Order: sequence, then structure tokens, then C-alpha cells
Amino acid sequence: MAVPRDHAPISFVVGLKSQDAQVRKQAENTWRSHAARAGHKRRAEVQTKTTRGFRNFYCIGTMQSNSTRDEAAHETYKKGRKEAAYKNFDSDSSSSDSPFSRFPLSETIWLTTPNSDGLIDPFSTSLSLQRKTDLLLKFYAGPYVDKLYWSKDFINEYNSHMLPLALQHPVLFNAIIYKALIEFRLAGGSIAKDTTPMCIGHHAETRVSTHDFLYYKYHALQSLRKRLDAAFAKTADVACALALLFLIRNEIMAGTVVELRMHLCAMRRLIGMGIELEMLPPTIHAPCLLAVNLACFLCREIPPLKPSPVQESELSLGTAAMLQDCPLAGLSRLGEGFLEPSVSKKLGPKLLSYLQWQINFVKYKELCVAGFMPNTTPQEFGIVTSMICQADYHLLCLPFLSTLTPLQDVVRLTLLIADVASFGGLPSRTTMARAMSSQLKRAMLDSDLPALWKIETREIAEVLFWACFVGAHVSVGCKERPWFIVQLVRRMEKLEVKDERDVLDVLLRFIYTERLYNFVGQSILDEAIEFREDAAHEAQNLCRHSVTR
Repeated sequence: MAVPRDHAPISFVVGLKSQDAQVRKQAENTWRSHAARAGHKRRAEVQTKTTRGFRNFYCIGTMQSNSTRDEAAHETYKKGRKEAAYKNFDSDSSSSDSPFSRFPLSETIWLTTPNSDGLIDPFSTSLSLQRKTDLLLKFYAGPYVDKLYWSKDFINEYNSHMLPLALQHPVLFNAIIYKALIEFRLAGGSIAKDTTPMCIGHHAETRVSTHDFLYYKYHALQSLRKRLDAAFAKTADVACALALLFLIRNEIMAGTVVELRMHLCAMRRLIGMGIELEMLPPTIHAPCLLAVNLACFLCREIPPLKPSPVQESELSLGTAAMLQDCPLAGLSRLGEGFLEPSVSKKLGPKLLSYLQWQINFVKYKELCVAGFMPNTTPQEFGIVTSMICQADYHLLCLPFLSTLTPLQDVVRLTLLIADVASFGGLPSRTTMARAMSSQLKRAMLDSDLPALWKIETREIAEVLFWACFVGAHVSVGCKERPWFIVQLVRRMEKLEVKDERDVLDVLLRFIYTERLYNFVGQSILDEAIEFREDAAHEAQNLCRHSVTR
């Protein structure tokens, strides 16, 4: 048994192996409190080491046997656990092959339920089928899927296909539970409102389920690596592809670009094996394409999945009429700013060739949310979403197929960010937000803003104002945020923008909506106005100081 570095009394080590139940219980309580203190200090270090070990999961021991590779993978993972005392209380009594069969009580979420006599692990892989179904419905299908879709019909179709697959394939179940834990961790809440978290050694409101979701990440990656092996190529199926897509989504939200590239490489290998996702229902297929496109955006790669042709003619007459004559006043002018002669000339026809499809998706989403399309079907959702998939695929391929001017690259990146915001929002302080804000800032610096600022027309200034505002939106909590605010203030002075009405008047002429503005728009405007007032006040003080001298 490994004793933490913060030397605890040795008496409890002996007590754990005692035959007396009371002595053993007292020793376990001592271990819990001490392991909690020792593990809390090293949690960040352990997570870094285990993550480093995951990067080679798809290629560990390419010339070794599968059993040898499994052992190497286990050893890679265990190296990052030793400093947190991640060994069993009695290693001799462990009969499981997995090093994670028994977690220290200080590092596992336990829930008490009214009908149970003791503590249970809610994410144990040995749970019954009914219990797994309850977990999927309670922790994933409700909290996550409800945020992803804006229609009950879409949610029901998604769940009717995804949940049975997850119950039949452990690789997909592990990936989904990993996704659920990531969502709960990002939300900062407890694991469920109708249960009582009893986090041993920690307060419930400060508990971070780092090691719990690493456990499920490990098992999902292990299964995927086996199925991606040449000897097991025939066992790769749609469930593997969906599990890999869940891992991609997790890295987009709370991972690293390095592991994201690793997952994209695995996705290309799956596609090479003949995996096809077109037979999936549109509520699953379209978000999969968007997730892959977003991952390629962050990694600056060409998407491996080319969208199928858009069947625009299959839209119902009512939906087509709504998209043509939108009843929402704020959406009637979308895209007008790109049609200005001075703007369209600088951007060129290739960049804006799919602009109308992007506008159609924004209109469709906002009309559904506003209740103007109660009878829309999942098939129409798939058609309209394939428009934005096709547009994003085109924008992602442009840098590799042609030479873009700096201004064109700024608009290309801003359009991609706006598409992501239109579909699912822009969660702040995520891997996605950091990578997007960094790429957009670099592109704007390459466009030589000081020189462009002197000669730009009002129309070009509006384009840059829109790009800076989207940059300020996506960079909330990132180091690039102050830079975007400064550039936004300069465009505000150029356009004489003073209040919310002026801001929306500019933004709604491109790809942006009032609903997006309501999230963080007012705070961005307040911050820009405050910065402008502070700068003017400092300029007056400097001028007054120079005169008195």
C-alpha cells in the first residue's frame, strides 16, 4: 500500500488489514481524510501526467501483441496515478485485471439513495442494464441533449437511436458517461439534483470529478485502440465512430489540441475502414459533421468527412416560405453588409459562395426557437443543418486551395465562429474558445490593422467591427479579450457607435442575432464604453499635466 508523502500515522496502515471490523473502519476513516488532503494538492499534476499518457493510446506498441499493448497502456496510466496514492488498500486481494477496479474513497463520487442501505458508485461498469438506462436518461439525455436541440421531436429521435446503441456497446457507453461528467464539471454543479452527493474528504460544492471522467476516458480509448488495430478492423462499427466523436467533443470543450489531432487521425483511419455515417438519422449525423468540422477548424486541418449534397428542394413549402420572407424583423437584414460593392469586391465570390445557406440556417434556428415552426421535422433539420456543414467545409478548405488576403482570412474565421455560435453557442473559457480567439487575433494582426484603419471605408469598418465584436464574444475569460476590446473601441469611434441600438444595427447586417447579443453583448458594450471613457480621461490628464509644465 502506498502512503502519501505528507506522512500520515502508520497505525492506520496496519489497521486496514486488521480482522477487527471496528479497527478497520477507523483506519479507513483516517485514510480517507489523509488521502483527500494529499490528493488535493497533486490533482492538477496527476491530471497532466495521465493526459500525457493518453496521447499515445492509438499507437502504443505497434509491433507488440494486443495483450502486451494493454499492459503498456495500463502502466502508462498508472504512472500518473502513483503520486495520488492510487493503489488498492490491499493489492493482494484485487482480482481484477484493471488498475482502476478499486478507487480510493477520497477520489470517487458516491451517492446515497433512499432505497439503498449503503453507498453505490453511480458510474460502475458492472451495473445492471436498467441502472445504465437510468443513468443515461438522467445524466446525459436530459441535461446535455436538451441544450443541443430546440425541438422535442429532435430530442426524441436522437434519444431513440443513441441510447440503445450506448446500452449495446460499452465503448459508446463509456464515451457518453465521460461526456456527461465533462458537462457537469463545466457547469460547476453536483452530479444530480435529486440525489445527495457525499464526497468523502471534500465539500460537495468543491468536488471536481477529474479522476472519475479519466477512468471512463481510459476505457473508451482502450476499446477504440483495439478496434482500430488492423487485426480487429472488421469489428469497427458505427458505435466506434460515435464514441470517437464524443471524445472529439470533449477535447473541443475541455481538452487539448494535441489530443484533438490524435482523435482526428483515428477518425481518418475509421473512414479508411469503410465506416459510413450517412445511414444515421439527421439529428445524429448533422451534429457529427459539425463536430468534426469544428475540430478541424481548431487544428487547422481539412475535414475528413465531405458533406453530402444539400437536398434543398425537399424542404416543405411552408419552411421555404418562412426562410424567404422571415417574420422576425431582426433577421431580415442578415448578410446585407457583405453585399456592399466595396466589401464584396475585396472578399471575392469564392468566400461568400455559401453565405445564403449560412443565413438560412440562422433563420431556421431562430424561427424554431421563437415558435414559428412548430411542425418542423427532423428531416428538415437535417437538410438545413447540412447547409451549414457544406458552408463550413468550404471555408475550411479555402486556405489549402487558394491564397487568401489577410482581410479574407479574418472574414473566413469570423464566419466559422459565427456558425458555431448559431448552432450551439460559444461557451467561455473552453479549449474551443481559446483556440478560436487566438486564431482570429493572429489573422487580424496579419491584416495590418493600423494601415487598414487609415484607409478603410465605412463599409470595411463595419466588417471589422463585426469581427472584433465576435472576437470579444468568443474570448470571454481569455487573454485575447482586452485586445479585442481595444480594437472594438477604435471601430466604434470610426462608426460613431454609442449605444446598443447602434451596435445591433451593425451586427445584424452580417451573421449575428439578438439572442446571441443578449448573452454577453451588453457586457462587451459596457466594457468598451468604460475603456473609451478611461482613455479619454487619461488623455485629458496628460494634456492638463503638459500645460501646467
